Parts: sequence; structure tokens; C-alpha cells
Amino acid sequence: MEDDPNFLLDELTVKDRVKKFNQSSIECTFLTKSLRNLVKGIVSVKDKQFSWANPEHYNLKLWDKKESPVPEAVLQQKDMCIPYQVYYFIKFHMNLIAKLSGEPVAAVPEISLAYLLSIFRKLKPENRTFEAMLLELHNKGFLAEKDFDERKGTTKQGAKRFYMHWSLEMELEDYESTEKFEEELKKCILYHGGVLAEIEMTKEFNPYGTTCKGVGTKREEQITTSKNDVIEMPLGHALTIISWKETPKGLKFMYLNCHGKDWGLPPYTKAPRKGFGWIKSKDLFRVYVPQVLKPAESFKANP
Repeated sequence: MEDDPNFLLDELTVKDRVKKFNQSSIECTFLTKSLRNLVKGIVSVKDKQFSWANPEHYNLKLWDKKESPVPEAVLQQKDMCIPYQVYYFIKFHMNLIAKLSGEPVAAVPEISLAYLLSIFRKLKPENRTFEAMLLELHNKGFLAEKDFDERKGTTKQGAKRFYMHWSLEMELEDYESTEKFEEELKKCILYHGGVLAEIEMTKEFNPYGTTCKGVGTKREEQITTSKNDVIEMPLGHALTIISWKETPKGLKFMYLNCHGKDWGLPPYTKAPRKGFGWIKSKDLFRVYVPQVLKPAESFKANP
């Protein structure tokens, strides 16, 4: 595998990339030397050494242009978790590319959250899914904040679009074992800096009082479609998975939430600050691994 940061930016599909690094006899040979050194903290940081106020974790340091602090989790309306998590993922992934390219993180354009929200709101209620959102970004791209007029809801003249490749979709049931799924997930986190994920709601994950059927997972909510039909769909939530840790009870993955600091965490859980938490792979319904592409050779070309 090429030990070259620009390897991240070629035209291979994500599935091809994953296939390639799975064929490698040396784990993570696609990582540049600098990234290999930086990601050591992903698996070596102990809980007692971890500081949420001043995160030592490499991934967390890249969530903001100034590298610290990480963005606050926010409370948004019902099904807007998908565009918010896509926003978090894009922002971090572009920061990662900048780091690998030797550019300052400050050179990365501020992505327009308003544009992402506008795309999602235009989707039919029955189509408000990760698949539909990622397909829209694959076809239409996304914009820097300066290129979208939030008040008018229009794209400014001369705007440059960033694009996202259609994503690899991963489900636990597609793998021979939980261990193989988890190893694949860890590789994708290292390669992309994070992955998008869906979880099915448990009784603890219901902050807005939606009428649901069933208890635990496999809960459903009623959706009024664009044709005014009422259908039932699984009640889920979107997360961004950014790291993992080994525990006496098995492997856990770190996620960034977007519904407020403590939302979705059972009352017996010690909720970490700023909307972060831990989840086991068996609780992930589906994982998406998109690829963000720059519109030019350098972020600096898009002031």
C-alpha cells in the first residue's frame, strides 16, 4: 500500500480501498508515518489519563479549527440528527486530510451546516435516511459556509462544491464474527478518522415523546409520507463513531452525539461531557464509510 497522504484523495471507491488494505499483510500500512504516530493515542490512552476539557485523543483534537475544544453537542429537532452527524463527519474528515497534506487545519473552509440541513429538509419524510442524504451529497456536493446564502436558501454565484463518494455500508450480520466486524470498523476509523453509524432506539433513547410500539430495540414510529400515507419505520438515531477502547467487558466504541450532553444515555451511565459516550458494536444497526473529496489540490485554493 502506498505510504502517501494523497492516497486518500485518489478516485478509488471506499469499497476498493477497504479491499486493498484488507489484502495487506501489515495492518494499517496505508497510514502515513505521521498519522501512525498520532493515532497511537487511540488505543493507548487510559481512562484516568483522559481529559475531556483538554482532550489528548488525536481524533478529538481535530474536531475544531483551533483543535480544542471539540464542538458542543446540540439539541435539534426530531430527525435532524443525520445532517448534523454528516456535518461533524465532513468537518473532521477534511481536517484530517489537511493534516495529512501538511496544511494548517485553519485552512479548511467552514462547512455550511445550513446547506446540509436544507438538503435534508427537502427529502420526502419516508426518505430521510443516511442512504438518501449521502446520495444527495454524492450527486450535488456540499458547500463552504461563505458560498451558501442561509437567508435566501440559495447557492452564491461562483461557489465551489466539495463532493462525497458513495459510501461503503457495513452491518454486523454481513461478517463471519463480531470480532471481524470490529476489526473492519477500527480500520475504517483509522483510515477516515471516523464513521457514520445508526442505532436502533432503546427505551432510554426517546427524548421527544414519540409514540412507539415495542420495548427495547426494534422500536417503530409512525411516518406520514409525501402521499399522506401513514407507515411505520424503525426508530433510530445517527452517531459519529470516532474511536474505541478495550475494557474488561469487551471492546467499546466512542461516539459523538448531537442531541445534548446527556441525551440517550441510560440514567446509570456516567455521561461524559460534550455529548460523547461509548457503545458496543452489537448495538450499531448500520455503519457508513463515505469519502470526502476536495474540489482542488489545496484547501488554500478556496479562500
